Amino acid sequence: MKTNKIIVLGLDGATFDVISPLIKEGVMPNLKRIMGKGALGILKSVIPPVTAPAWLSIATGLSPFSLRIFDFMYFDEKNNKMKPIDSSFFKNRSLWDYVEEYGMRPIIVNYPFLYPPYEIDGIIISGFPATIKDEFTFPSYLKKEILRIVSNGFDFIVNYHHPKYDDVTLFLNDLFKTLENKYKIIKYLLMNKKWRIAFIVLSETDWFQHRMWKYIDTTNERKTNKYNSKIKKFWAKIDEIIGFLDDIVDEGGEFFIISDHGFGPNTSVFRLNYWLEQQRYLKRKKKYCNIKIIKETFLYFLTQISNKLKFYKYFPKVYKWGKKTVNSFKPRILDEIDWQNTIAFDPGHTIPFGGIYLNKKYLENSGINREGMINSIIRDLRVIAKEQNFKLEIFKSFSDSSDIPDILISINDWGCVLPKNQFEGRVYENTPYSDRHTGCHRLEGIFIAKGKKIKRNKLKEVKLMDILPTVLYTLDVPIPSNIEGRVLKEIFIENYLKSHPISFRKGNIVEYKKDSELSLSEDEKIKRQLEGLGYM
Repeated sequence: MKTNKIIVLGLDGATFDVISPLIKEGVMPNLKRIMGKGALGILKSVIPPVTAPAWLSIATGLSPFSLRIFDFMYFDEKNNKMKPIDSSFFKNRSLWDYVEEYGMRPIIVNYPFLYPPYEIDGIIISGFPATIKDEFTFPSYLKKEILRIVSNGFDFIVNYHHPKYDDVTLFLNDLFKTLENKYKIIKYLLMNKKWRIAFIVLSETDWFQHRMWKYIDTTNERKTNKYNSKIKKFWAKIDEIIGFLDDIVDEGGEFFIISDHGFGPNTSVFRLNYWLEQQRYLKRKKKYCNIKIIKETFLYFLTQISNKLKFYKYFPKVYKWGKKTVNSFKPRILDEIDWQNTIAFDPGHTIPFGGIYLNKKYLENSGINREGMINSIIRDLRVIAKEQNFKLEIFKSFSDSSDIPDILISINDWGCVLPKNQFEGRVYENTPYSDRHTGCHRLEGIFIAKGKKIKRNKLKEVKLMDILPTVLYTLDVPIPSNIEGRVLKEIFIENYLKSHPISFRKGNIVEYKKDSELSLSEDEKIKRQLEGLGYM
């Protein structure tokens, strides 16, 4: 008897704003057919709509506030460092852990930050930050099998912020190669391995939109048709993958297509720590200020020469060594802060949002009330928002904890990026962050579901935390009682709802701790990769 299978496909950053026009133009016929048969709606991302906490919330059914993770990295106050998350934040409380307990073998492919892979009765292929040189598979022997089927020179990441990708054609060619190789991996695993549920994430859709948004956005006055055919070619390849996965599910199973967030234009830049310094909430050590000016001037000069002479092309090993050396000279914001005289700071979160922390020791020593200081900072933020005419959204923390932001901010509906280590120029500018980063995350992602148990329906509200309980219910697996999402009952046919009452179980007991298993070298490697992707 054939076992009905489930596939969840994650298209990082996918938005109906891009997909719907492509469907009308006939670029994505497979997706059009699937959407016409099932349920769909806008999938609301988490606050902030950042890749790492979003995929963590999808996997666990818990919000960033419950997980205490808002970024690729978290602030380790004890060691005064920003540390990347890793697979230990997923283990024993994710969708695949629950289905495994009920004898359903999962395959997880390219899931962001599910690295290093851990032991499971199934298969894990780690996503970002894993590279082809790392031990990225469980079971470990799968790495050899995968290396046999991919092309030489393949790696999992395309660092779209690299200077060489000033050449857009080169970027697109490299992205297509990476996507094609991942397609080979997906085909190989699904057709040759035993599984009941597959969870696959394609990060290429995110990188593509970050780099190419100014060519995609139909409202952009400077939009050119120069890359239209290649843009369509990219989405046609995504549609081909969708068609393949739909054929595997066939009429007997269920197929979910989701995204962790949406996309829109990068409209502006706000240098948060620079503003905090100007408002005298933050003070840097004088020696670091002087040294940084000298170093940054020198390093800028070297970088410009290197890029102009195209060292990365003609002397790749020298360029790689030089870049690593240059990064080692860059002071982190946490190294620059004068802690005895600093009230508030962003410790170095990535650029989609601002996370302001209060210096608890300073407040205690000075007898300053926390809530009063938070309100003071918010008032000053609203003043500059009014002066500079930008839209400000503020999220206050209800927890007096040192490892999560006291204030979280977004500007211009998440269209503004907030660099944390820039202390020159204007605090606020109406300009994209860079020519290789013209697109930004938005809250509105996509949700599409089709299958034997699914009926046609247009949904009003879907949240990331709803994915885990809905998929578990589709498998008739009891839902952990501690999750924050709900079963999307409105997508299921009446017969299934009547014959399968929703059941619950205790959530897996996971001790709350932030204890990354990454080594120091891996920690630094991930930060360099985030810089390479333009997130820092």
